[in-house]
Amino acid sequence: MRYFSHLKSIFIPMLLSRAIPVAGMTVLFSLIAHKSNSGLAVFAYALAIFTIISALSSMCLSATGNIVARPSSDILSAQRIFSSGLCLSIVIAVCGTLVALILVRYIQFLPGAQNLNDETLRTLAFLYIACIPLTVANTFLHLFHESSGSALTCTKIKTYITCAGCLFLGVAFFTADDHFFLFLAMCYFGLTELIAFLALAKLSADRSLKFRLFFCSKTVRQTLTL
Repeated sequence: MRYFSHLKSIFIPMLLSRAIPVAGMTVLFSLIAHKSNSGLAVFAYALAIFTIISALSSMCLSATGNIVARPSSDILSAQRIFSSGLCLSIVIAVCGTLVALILVRYIQFLPGAQNLNDETLRTLAFLYIACIPLTVANTFLHLFHESSGSALTCTKIKTYITCAGCLFLGVAFFTADDHFFLFLAMCYFGLTELIAFLALAKLSADRSLKFRLFFCSKTVRQTLTL
């Protein structure tokens, strides 16, 4: 009963924290369509390929919220889940990044890639790959804090970061040329993930959660199987 009551209390902030980044993506693609319409295809292609790796890597941590929100959770178990889950997210992030780097090596053999500018495609790919480790770590940190009493804070972080990212895109839109804007637009993901990581790390410190190289087999097993 406690689990469902907890879920009900965080439902609105949880919903907003997932909807707000969509608004940022809408702004991103709208600006690219207006600024560099010819580059929209290669940008969308690179994003579509490598967000699959990022999403699949992050999905391995999707059970974090369920584990943290269980009735048996206390301060000690929260610290155990935090340390073990963060270590697991680092391992997953490294694996995901290596897969992405291997894929970019052979990207010219993928269907449709031959019709796109190879240099531009690879540059955009590398810019996105740089943010994959942060995306995976942030997924764990966000789900952990969201499910352990800081859902509203996480929503505020998402809101401020999305606004900052849109401001960055707006400045780039008016100052960069058409081609260079594509690269700056891809930097949106790295920039927002970096700011999110710093904000979530500070939130962790404020809540007296410390990172230790620690693996709890039970937590890892639950995270990967749920």
